[in-house]
Amino acid sequence: MESLYFEDIARVVQDGDAELEEARRGNRSREGVLELVLGRQTFKTGLSDPITEEMVQEYFRLTGDRFFIHSDAAFARRFGFRSMIVPGNLVVALSSGLMYRDGPFRESLLVQSHKDTEFRSPLYIGERIYVVDRVIGIEDRIGKPYGKVDLTRETFSHDDRCITVSRQGYRVLKRDSIPNP
Repeated sequence: MESLYFEDIARVVQDGDAELEEARRGNRSREGVLELVLGRQTFKTGLSDPITEEMVQEYFRLTGDRFFIHSDAAFARRFGFRSMIVPGNLVVALSSGLMYRDGPFRESLLVQSHKDTEFRSPLYIGERIYVVDRVIGIEDRIGKPYGKVDLTRETFSHDDRCITVSRQGYRVLKRDSIPNP
């Protein structure tokens, strides 16, 4: 997939707004237009590699975060989990990595911020994840080399359990801000 720039996302939103206006006037089915607009603003990654014990151990080493439900299977089972669960912040980091690998902003993403992450279901060692980002808003930053794109990010397990839901804020470069080689 070719990298998308701010103008690409803005055009999709503007085209969608025009189509919604046509639906309001009765010239098109509103439900069909909403599906079309949302469909053009959704990005899905492929599956990750399986999450390994080594990845979790490296996370522990780097962060010092060794909460017992992530590091002690017996403790985790006492709280209703079938085994140790993968640390949520590791899931968030892996989700971001997947979107960098497979997502539309590989060459144009300037800054990414996470907001309001909700952990919905545990993820276990050996499982795989994929990510779905949905554009929920854009803002042109006049005079800046980037625009702002707001998304809702959902991380799912390979068997389609929703693991996390969060809001993301991206600053996405504008095409004319990239110097010619």
